[in-house]
Amino acid sequence: MLARAASTYDAVPDPTLIVTADGKIHQANAVAALFAGQAAAQLVGQSSHALFHDAEVSAAACPVCQGMQTAKAAFQVEIERNHGRNAIECSVAPFHAPHAQNAYVQGVRDITDRRRLAAEREALVLALGERIKELRCIQAIAQLIETPGLTLAQLLQGVTERLAAGFALPEQVGVAITGAWGRFGNQPPTPRPALWLERAIHVHQTPRAQLHAWYPPEASAAGAAGASFLPEDEALLDNVVQQIGGAIERMQAAEKVQRLSNLYEMLSATNHAVAHSNNQDALLANLYEALLTHGKFPMMFIALTETGGFPLHLHRSHGIPAENLLLLTQALQSPQSPWYQLMGGLAKGEIQLHSIPATYADDTDPWLTFLHAQGIQERAVMPLACEGRLLGVFGLYARGLTVFDADEIRLLTEMAAELSLAFGRLASENRLQQAEQKAQLSEYRFSEVFAASPLPMQIFSLGTRRLLACNPALQQWLGYTPQEISTLSIWAERVCADHAQCQQVLELWQRAAPQNPKGESMVLPEMHLRCKDGSKRMARGTMTLVGDEAIIVWTDLTEIRQRERVLQESEQRFRNMIEQTISGIYVRRDGRFIYVNPRFCEIVGWSGADLLGQDVLQFTTTAPDNLARIHRAWEQLAAGARNVKYTLPMRRKDGQLIELGLNASIITWDDGQPATIVMAQNITERKRAEEQIASYVQQLEGAMQGTLQAISNMVELRDPYTAGHERRVGLIAGAIAREMGWEAERCKNLELVGLVHDIGKIAVPAEILSKPGRLSPLEMELVRCHAQAGYDILKDVTFATPIAEIIRQHHERMDGSGYPRGLRGDEILPEARVLAVADVIESMAAHRPYRAALGLDVAMAEIDKNRGQLYDPEVADAMGRLVRQKNYQLPD
Repeated sequence: MLARAASTYDAVPDPTLIVTADGKIHQANAVAALFAGQAAAQLVGQSSHALFHDAEVSAAACPVCQGMQTAKAAFQVEIERNHGRNAIECSVAPFHAPHAQNAYVQGVRDITDRRRLAAEREALVLALGERIKELRCIQAIAQLIETPGLTLAQLLQGVTERLAAGFALPEQVGVAITGAWGRFGNQPPTPRPALWLERAIHVHQTPRAQLHAWYPPEASAAGAAGASFLPEDEALLDNVVQQIGGAIERMQAAEKVQRLSNLYEMLSATNHAVAHSNNQDALLANLYEALLTHGKFPMMFIALTETGGFPLHLHRSHGIPAENLLLLTQALQSPQSPWYQLMGGLAKGEIQLHSIPATYADDTDPWLTFLHAQGIQERAVMPLACEGRLLGVFGLYARGLTVFDADEIRLLTEMAAELSLAFGRLASENRLQQAEQKAQLSEYRFSEVFAASPLPMQIFSLGTRRLLACNPALQQWLGYTPQEISTLSIWAERVCADHAQCQQVLELWQRAAPQNPKGESMVLPEMHLRCKDGSKRMARGTMTLVGDEAIIVWTDLTEIRQRERVLQESEQRFRNMIEQTISGIYVRRDGRFIYVNPRFCEIVGWSGADLLGQDVLQFTTTAPDNLARIHRAWEQLAAGARNVKYTLPMRRKDGQLIELGLNASIITWDDGQPATIVMAQNITERKRAEEQIASYVQQLEGAMQGTLQAISNMVELRDPYTAGHERRVGLIAGAIAREMGWEAERCKNLELVGLVHDIGKIAVPAEILSKPGRLSPLEMELVRCHAQAGYDILKDVTFATPIAEIIRQHHERMDGSGYPRGLRGDEILPEARVLAVADVIESMAAHRPYRAALGLDVAMAEIDKNRGQLYDPEVADAMGRLVRQKNYQLPD
């Protein structure tokens, strides 16, 4: 039976084995021997697992071996051998034979080629699907490109949205376009992942952007099926970047054609504006309308300059929101803005271009930041010039793919040149019009001035030698009508009193015409003219030649010459008077004598020859105070003082020193130059007398002070408890007055008043004054009478200061609560207000036999408390400053 089975097995084209349950080969056919590389007999007893299964895997882990242990029916298993290089298919079925218990028939089929074919077929199917996706992606992008009115941003964003569908894992792949136009699509990761593709987008063979595709790191780390880029993916990117580049080139071409068309229209409209504008403002307005209508620029403006350079002032604008105009205004006027750098080229007539990249990120210039946010990509600035001087600029802002190329710049340059010529023509026409108006106005004014001028005027023709015109002033001056002096010869015969002189003037006129083509004025010699009534006039003419015409303006010198003769006679009389005056007079210039009269020489004992040309200061003393007084007087005169009085000692020729009183003034001397005239008097005797009088006055003042001191001492003898009070009050009052800024003499007088301010106490009984205890109301009333009594004692004595009234008021108070008359405020004399505070300070702060001194702080507290109520605020503040700021101490 086995033999028949073996014969059957040999007919099977695949290796076939009969194995026992433990995997031992019991029988094998010829194909199995060939497969194992051994004779069929040698295979018997060997392990089927080791020869036919995967030897790298143990029998316990082999699915065939395990299946024979557990399976009760036939089964089929595919396993790989030789590390996956081969694959076999094992078909196992139980085999029942008398000599082989628990045996199995195991068929082994090599399926390596079948698997390879299946894999290739699957790969082809997958590749076909990917190619279909790529074709759909390319078709979608192609349809996008053909969309009418497509913008660059829409194109680039649409490509990134459609391109992902062309990859194996569209949900995980990232796509982005980055470059000069910005970023579109996903944000590229940093750092780049391992699965990354990148292609450059070329426009006119220039790389302008990058197309990126990538799988995130987590996709490749997770081993997602298809998470890799195939060569076809790279080909897809190559195809897409070509489509993008071609589309952008076509968009640029269309945009350029449209912009050139707009510029041609704008140039034509500008020419129309130039032809229909008759002034600068109208031309600017028409230019703006032409730019607005035909330029098709999203933003533009016109700015003017008042200086021919920076800064610029915004004139008109379009497309710029009102809230952003301030940014443009600041940029046009800030020296730190890029506009400042453009002015040099604009002043030369050059068009200035500036590109704003889509990736602009500089926030230091708010205006450029705004332009970037608006998608503006380029700016062209054209100069507005007039006769080489910059009038202003107009700026054009553009979006889109194309920059201002050579053709567009040429058109803009032509436009700027046309505008420059137009502005120049308008300026020339304006100057011509102004010149014509000025000429008409000048002619009108001249005719008006000629007719209304008080100066005699006449106009002669040098060619015809005829009188063209003479004004009413000349007719009134000489008495002739124009017909009576119609020619130069008649003028010479009737008017010129001196014919030789007249002939000289006529010859001068003839010579002056070719030598004076510019019409400059020429002064004629003085002439004697004869009036119609026979009187004669002395006159001088000023002739101006204008072409063939001689305009002569006459100045009547008759009265001037008469006054000059009178003045000369007057000056001679004045000099004679100075020479004979009893006052000494000298004139000095630059500190030296230039004139001395006889009386001055008599006073000083020096002759005129001794003094003239000598330094004035060499005849006085060199004492510093004397020289300072002299220079101070000279400086006052130099500063413009009309008259300065001062004294100086002068040494006579005999050596005697005399005192001169001088009175100096600035005059114009004979030579027409300024000098100082000084009247001098010998005041030597008068000064001695004044010194004697001053000595007598000093003696009298001393006597008066002694008298007042004696009176004060007498009062103190009757009131021993207040000894020294009056003297100290006077000293305190004087200190307060000086702090208030009073004059020294007034302060001194106040101290003297203080010496006798309580003189009225002579009328108070001595027992009351010397009473140590508190006074009764009647006694107090008697004491209060001392103010009125002091007034009564001194009222009939004449003093420079109203001492009696001050004594009567020194107990009055600002609110009217004082005595004896209850005066208030300004009714009280200032001296009495000062004396009141000084009296209170001394009384409270000084020692008394019947009590200890209360101290200066207690006294000041009383003054501060009643400041403004009882005591004058200004006086109280002055006392406060003395004590608190200047550490004032009460006198002993």
